[in-house]
Amino acid sequence: MNGIFSLEGSLMKALDKIFNLLVLSCMWLLFSLPIVTIGASTTALYDAVYRYVRKEEGYIWNTWWKSFKGNFKRSTMVWIPFLFFLLFLLMDLSILKQIREQDLPLSGLYWVILALLAVALDWGVFLAAYAARFNGRARDIFRCSFLLMTVHPILSLEILGLLFAGFILFLAFPAFIVFIPATVFWLGSYITEKIFQQHLRKDQK
Repeated sequence: MNGIFSLEGSLMKALDKIFNLLVLSCMWLLFSLPIVTIGASTTALYDAVYRYVRKEEGYIWNTWWKSFKGNFKRSTMVWIPFLFFLLFLLMDLSILKQIREQDLPLSGLYWVILALLAVALDWGVFLAAYAARFNGRARDIFRCSFLLMTVHPILSLEILGLLFAGFILFLAFPAFIVFIPATVFWLGSYITEKIFQQHLRKDQK
């Protein structure tokens, strides 16, 4: 019993991880509020869940702030056009939803745009992960993250499944928004890091 509730016990470690994920989710929400900073915030979120939560390196605030500040310029250059792309898809989806409800021609395009939106959100995870883990210009982040996503379709679908589960959980329990973002990225990091390691090993051969 004492072992479970000790500072090094499994229960306390689990509670500590839950607390850290909650703090990081709140930090992501706070730093994303200006919208223009959402790219750097998302990159910092991935970096923090990977380095601090998974590898237990450094301190939570220092890890977050170093990544946010260090990746701000190139992450913003990536995410501004990416957000416009998402907005374009959402607008198309809204229009096609009305067309579909009225049973007008082209209503089938609704599902095409919905699929593209899902792929785009999946790509967003790869964008943040690649920007957090590797150096490179904005166009390199776009190109390499997209290639990694398409070369590993099964693993990409697993990440999409995590995003979908997080979305459903948010719809059922909106208050969980203070916990979902970091949790999805924490679980997703096990998939993206698996992909990264595969390619790093190939490069070393």
